[in-house]
Amino acid sequence: FFTLFSFLIPFLRNLAVRRFKMHLEAVLDEGPFDRINIVAHSFGTYLTINALASLNPVDRTRIDTVILCGSVLPPDWNLSQTIGANRVVRRLINDCGNRDGVLLLTLLVYGVGMGGRLGLHGFQGKHLVNRHFNIGHSGYFEGSPDDQSAFMRRWWVPLLLGDDHVAANDDRPEKPALVDRDHLGGAVEGQRPRLQQEGGNGQRDHRHIAHDAHPRH
Repeated sequence: FFTLFSFLIPFLRNLAVRRFKMHLEAVLDEGPFDRINIVAHSFGTYLTINALASLNPVDRTRIDTVILCGSVLPPDWNLSQTIGANRVVRRLINDCGNRDGVLLLTLLVYGVGMGGRLGLHGFQGKHLVNRHFNIGHSGYFEGSPDDQSAFMRRWWVPLLLGDDHVAANDDRPEKPALVDRDHLGGAVEGQRPRLQQEGGNGQRDHRHIAHDAHPRH
């Protein structure tokens, strides 16, 4: 966990990234692993992507799947050196909440943004996909009254335990909210996510890393 003050100050955010990178490297050094996945939420998405961007795919075990939700990354964050062929991350899924009001606060903070509400810019395909759900900032973990894990089991577990294609979902309204329209890039508005299926057989040992770093008041 990180304090709200640390989240607001870029220098302190960078220190948090450095600490998380050290933790991640320590986990990777425990390998080899057949597969490593990471799920990150909120400020944890900022720490995760920045830490991964500084890893060398030649020296480190490659991350198979990264799932971001409620991301505070700016939509135009450059992912070209982080995901894709011969990069640190094979594929990245960015799950967005259309009703994520918490991310509106990032408009007041330098260096972060509404990537978990608007999506991340880039060429969508087998390495990057944005999915849009009609939920709020923590809706990924709320599920239903009878099943708090319903969302995670339906949308995440198949990706973390197998090589299934990413099931597309786009609940965006035909007319985005005014605040969203002001920050949407034409290159991404109206695109529907898709991810080609990548085959994989056999049972493997998996390492999953979940990171949720809510700023504390």
